[in-house]
Amino acid sequence: MKKFPLLFLLFCFLSAAQFPLRAEKFVDEDDREINIKLKGVDGNKYDLSKMRGNYVLVAFGATWCGPCHEELRDLEILHREFKDRPIKFVWVSVDDKEQMSDGDLRRFAQTLDFTFPVLRDPDKRAYKQFSERTRLPLLVIFDKEGRVLSPNQFGAASQPGVFRINLRKRLQKLFLKDREALEAVRATDALEN
Repeated sequence: MKKFPLLFLLFCFLSAAQFPLRAEKFVDEDDREINIKLKGVDGNKYDLSKMRGNYVLVAFGATWCGPCHEELRDLEILHREFKDRPIKFVWVSVDDKEQMSDGDLRRFAQTLDFTFPVLRDPDKRAYKQFSERTRLPLLVIFDKEGRVLSPNQFGAASQPGVFRINLRKRLQKLFLKDREALEAVRATDALEN
C-alpha cells in the first residue's frame, strides 16, 4: 500500500522532468507594466521599454544550469535566423556577482558562441516579476507594445532541438500575424484610394 504514494511521486517527478512547465500567470500585464532595466556585461544599461516596436525575447538562466546551455545554443541559432526581423534577444543571468564576474559571463557567452546581450539580475528583481521561486530556464516574449505574450515557459525540452523547433514555430506565427495585419491595412488603403 505504501508503494502507491512513492510510485505516484516518482511519476510526477519524471513527468515534470520530461515536459517543460508553462508559467503560471504571475504577472498581470493589464494591472502593471513589466519593468526590466538591467546592466549588461558590456557596460551598457538596457531598458526593455525602449525596445518597443520590436518583439523582445528574454531568456532567464544561469551558468550553472545545464538546460540553460542547451537553450542558449538554440536561441543563438534562432537569433541568426531572425536577424532581419523586428525581434531582440537578450539573456538575463541570475548568477550571483560574487561567484560570477562580468568577465566570467563574457567568457561564458564566448564559449557558447552567442552574440546577443548578456544582462545581470543577481537579486532576481526582474525574474520575480514572473515567478516567486527560481525555476530555470525561463523564457518570456514581449509583443511590440511591451506586453507579455503568454505562455511563458519554464524548463527545457527533454530532447535536443525540440525547444528550437517549437520556438521557431511560435516566432513564425508572430511574424505571419504581422504580415497579415500589414496586408489588411494595405488592402483597406487600396480600397479607399
